[in-house]
Amino acid sequence: MANSKAAFGTLLTAFIVASPLLGQELDGTLKKIKESSTVTLGHLTSAPFSFPGPDKRPVGDSIDLCTYIASRIQQQLGINLKLNWVPVTTENRLEMVASGKVDIECGTSTASLLRQERVDFSLMTFVDGGGRKPLDGVVAYESAHIDGVASEKILRSGHSTQSHPETIEEVRRILREYLDQR
Repeated sequence: MANSKAAFGTLLTAFIVASPLLGQELDGTLKKIKESSTVTLGHLTSAPFSFPGPDKRPVGDSIDLCTYIASRIQQQLGINLKLNWVPVTTENRLEMVASGKVDIECGTSTASLLRQERVDFSLMTFVDGGGRKPLDGVVAYESAHIDGVASEKILRSGHSTQSHPETIEEVRRILREYLDQR
């Protein structure tokens, strides 16, 4: 009898310890994503964070971050996840998240206390308003120069080149090539 109580106690302890490993009950957005095998990603047109690429599919820094998050959700839930891209505007993006029409907004929303009452935010991924004043009054040399890299393509877009999708794609291509060579 004592052995069966000890065995039962051991099994109960093992079950209690292993329970978190078996997974918690999902609720909210993660439950919806798992049940539908789909994550709905809202995207703005806000270069270089999110904008239509050459094939009209969303690209940019925020898009890269969101697709990485989606891949981690897929891995954690152990499912094949479909990405559903939904265009949002600056006027409706937070409402789209709050109402559940999109699961994640892939853009440049500022996390304010008022907004945090309606939706959750990730950790900060971009800081604006800092940096050094450029010497020529246009672009800081350090932000526009990489030693040993030669431009292969000249793209005419004026001073607002950061808003020109073709320029952004070319710079990203050059940077990836540079990083691959290191």
